[in-house]
Amino acid sequence: MHVLTPRLLLHDIVAAKIPGAPAANARLLRRILQGHLRRHYPHIRRTIQWIYHPIQRWVFDALPDAGRIYECYDEYSRAPDGRLVASRQRKERSLLRMADLTIVTAGALVQPRQQAARQLALITNGVPDFFFDAANNESGTLGVIPHPRIGYLGNARPPFDIDLLAAVFRRRRDWHLVLAGPIDKSLQIRALRALPNVHFLPSRPLEEVPALLRQWDVGLIPFKLNDFSRALNPLKLGEYLACGLPVVATDLPELRAHGDLVWRTPNESAGFEEAIALALAVDRKSHARRAVAAAREITWTAIARRYILPQLEAVFFLDRNRSV
Repeated sequence: MHVLTPRLLLHDIVAAKIPGAPAANARLLRRILQGHLRRHYPHIRRTIQWIYHPIQRWVFDALPDAGRIYECYDEYSRAPDGRLVASRQRKERSLLRMADLTIVTAGALVQPRQQAARQLALITNGVPDFFFDAANNESGTLGVIPHPRIGYLGNARPPFDIDLLAAVFRRRRDWHLVLAGPIDKSLQIRALRALPNVHFLPSRPLEEVPALLRQWDVGLIPFKLNDFSRALNPLKLGEYLACGLPVVATDLPELRAHGDLVWRTPNESAGFEEAIALALAVDRKSHARRAVAAAREITWTAIARRYILPQLEAVFFLDRNRSV
């Protein structure tokens, strides 16, 4: 495998606001990719381009003869507060008609795209295999934080529910909230920073995350419920489960399939607090065995073998008119 990080003229978001900039990026990327393919894969017969956001549509222009995959892992037609953004919806519909294969990561993403997409596959998110092998070492950073440690992993950004957490941890000063990752500037976190039982950790390399999670007592997914968040299938769910954590979350539809491994509540602080208390009281060893077993079913390796590779074969290497 060769990992290439091309140097382009402008970032996608900036380029999208400047007429002609995406096309210039595409021309530059074409030269870079063609040179890379000639050096490392001189006998390659088929190239596939894989993008993750409608704003990256210009990438398909870099190699016009390549296969095209669009992976949709958010409800891009909605703002994080749930509002419909019609311009985004129109752009994505154009992309759906262009892509040979569209992959969605949540059931709620299927129906709005089914009619426009040429081929559509629902393939859930997974967890890296190495999460099951990490050592459980106590770190100096967490050693000073008392138990119970109740944590959130990842970017804290809308629809992350600051008010919900502030209400719970203001009442429960004996619980300690750990936020591991960057905080979006749009969030007003003064209420959390004022609490002595809330702890902020910087981002860490992914390979260090399992050891961090194994020092927690509960993992949180505290998102406001709206038409954006109801289509989320959070990556952190599999990571929490792989480390044996009980999970407390607001009632996202994609989490309902995980039964008693996830305590789900509305956006209401009393119910969320009660769910955390129940998760803390669970038999941790028994729960961890079941959580880890569930996570092993959704490793990226398992997902690739079971779903992704068959889809690639069907769409790009077998009969192009075959329905998947």
